[in-house]
Amino acid sequence: MDIHHAMIVHKPPERVYEALTQSLDLEIWMDAPTTARAEAGAEVEFQFVEGQPTKVRSLKLEITRLEAGKLVEWRVVQPIWPGDASDQIITWTLTPYESNTHVDFRMTGWTQDDGVYASVSYKWAAFMTALKMYLGEPRDIAAFLPVVEKNIAANK
Repeated sequence: MDIHHAMIVHKPPERVYEALTQSLDLEIWMDAPTTARAEAGAEVEFQFVEGQPTKVRSLKLEITRLEAGKLVEWRVVQPIWPGDASDQIITWTLTPYESNTHVDFRMTGWTQDDGVYASVSYKWAAFMTALKMYLGEPRDIAAFLPVVEKNIAANK
């Protein structure tokens, strides 16, 4: 069973690839400090800080395959979700689409369609939205801000 999401990003594949492989880019759109080197065999670790008192949760991934401007593949080494993640692979496939990029995200290796699966799927969809916003055109971000402000005001 796979988690599968796809979207169009208003940047060329080379720029999307950079955002998936460079530490500074990853830190911004994943909203987590990270260490990353863009080479096969390297480890990527995201440190998510949450809650009161502060708790740090680490997600460790191994870069298993890179094709510049086309593909980034990670193997889950240490998940932050419960369960066995030993066979979980995350693949980002980048395909040119007009002057943009079609981004196809897949996470394979799930054995159960349960609450954990649904929660992780939702979180990756949120990360993809953050990636799209990070790489988006200013008008995309400007169009999104009133929605955020409305939701904040409604929840006060």
